[in-house]
Amino acid sequence: MPCPFGQRFIPAGRPIVTDATRDIAALIEDGWSARESAWMVQVCSHGGVFLRSQLAASWGCSEGAARRATQRFVARKIAIEAPLHPERGGRSPNVCHVRSRRIYRRLAIEHVHDRRLLARRFVFRRLLCLDCVVDQGGRWHGPEMAKVELFDRLKIPRSALPQRLFPGSEQHRYFQAKLPIAFDGDTVSFMFTPSRPRERRSIRHWARQHMRLWAALSARGYRVRVVGVAGNGGDADSLRRRLALWIEANAQEPAGLDDGERELLAAVER
Repeated sequence: MPCPFGQRFIPAGRPIVTDATRDIAALIEDGWSARESAWMVQVCSHGGVFLRSQLAASWGCSEGAARRATQRFVARKIAIEAPLHPERGGRSPNVCHVRSRRIYRRLAIEHVHDRRLLARRFVFRRLLCLDCVVDQGGRWHGPEMAKVELFDRLKIPRSALPQRLFPGSEQHRYFQAKLPIAFDGDTVSFMFTPSRPRERRSIRHWARQHMRLWAALSARGYRVRVVGVAGNGGDADSLRRRLALWIEANAQEPAGLDDGERELLAAVER
């Protein structure tokens, strides 16, 4: 299935499937069809925004059928639509933003920030992530606690997870980048897309945040795979080069990483 919006340049192996039956069943009880429910679970788990073209690619339906389905979401007041590129007028595709607190509550992710209006660069980032999820198939882990619980099951200590402790609070927040993670039995796949095209520092910062987690996974015998997603071929080439240069630079700087971390970077599949 081709990506209708972005370009995935690093393969992520076999589709990763986990049981989403409970979430889908909760929305079916509210009167949605099974297909609509599965789509909303996928969208709300990965940023809360989508394009009609992405819905059409996921369902294998026509643009007209995707338009009618999106209009049903809007008519039932669970989502709003707005131009992705307002400056283009009628030539811009519409982005649909699922904002209903009721939907997120039914999925037990009521307090995620995905319902809020976003700066456009973050909308693009979430659309790119959804592109990869749609293209890959299966189930990627999007919400914070879904990822934390995944690594709990893998016996990875929470101290190894990327995290932040906010001043005046004892609550740790994990995976602040909010990028999807998948697991297929022996491989953990980490999706990355920069918040700005060709941003130089973000991939270094993101990778360093994940080094302890990657090392913990490697120590337990799991493979680590990085999946990069970009909006076009030029951005994909740039992101690929920056990832390769980051690994090469750190492998050559004794003060940057220890021997074990350099060996781990060499084993990361790109």
